[in-house]
Amino acid sequence: VSGLAGGEAISIVVSPDGTRAYLAQRAAGSVAVIDTDPDSVTYNTVLTTISGLTNPYGVAINSDGSTVYVSNNTGSGSVSVIDTATYAVSTVTGFSDPYGVALSPDGTKLYVVNNGTSTVSVVDTGTNAITGTITGFSDPYFVAVTADAVYVTDYQNNSVRVVDPATNLITTTISGVPRAWVPALSSDGTVLYVGGYYDGVTAINTATNTISSSISSGFDAPFGL
Repeated sequence: VSGLAGGEAISIVVSPDGTRAYLAQRAAGSVAVIDTDPDSVTYNTVLTTISGLTNPYGVAINSDGSTVYVSNNTGSGSVSVIDTATYAVSTVTGFSDPYGVALSPDGTKLYVVNNGTSTVSVVDTGTNAITGTITGFSDPYFVAVTADAVYVTDYQNNSVRVVDPATNLITTTISGVPRAWVPALSSDGTVLYVGGYYDGVTAINTATNTISSSISSGFDAPFGL
């Protein structure tokens, strides 16, 4: 891809229609908007760069592709809310060293992992206000969400915490996930894959919340799945 600002490309999401990718460039403090439409004359080029962010890290996009959420990974952190039609940016504050962000399947809630306070904030996407705080983590970094569960990686504890989105309480701890770092759900939501920082990939059955398999070699500090 040509036209990238360079400097620690860290997280990426693709629009639901597959025509755009949004790449957080941490060192550059920006998000690159990439044309991913193979039929386009500007395929695999940067269409625009959204600047003014601070250490952008986690990225999420809603189901119609109209809004992108980006965590600004600083001590008094924030989340940038980007309108993908105009590239206008608004800001939600009240976070602490935020890393991962993920939307509920219906798009009404944004979950933001605060590594600074070992909590997860729940944001109402209709008002962009923080409406809840989930506690009980040791060293949380990233999050994945289904209709029935919120999965948060707890790095130092080598575990994944399972949260009930109705109560914002931890209901299960899945242990034995080495250096649990970045999670990703299968398309049908039945399997959660967790990349361990320098420790392979673990597959978790989301029906039973148990480890089904693991691959311990062939990876080097997986950041994205």
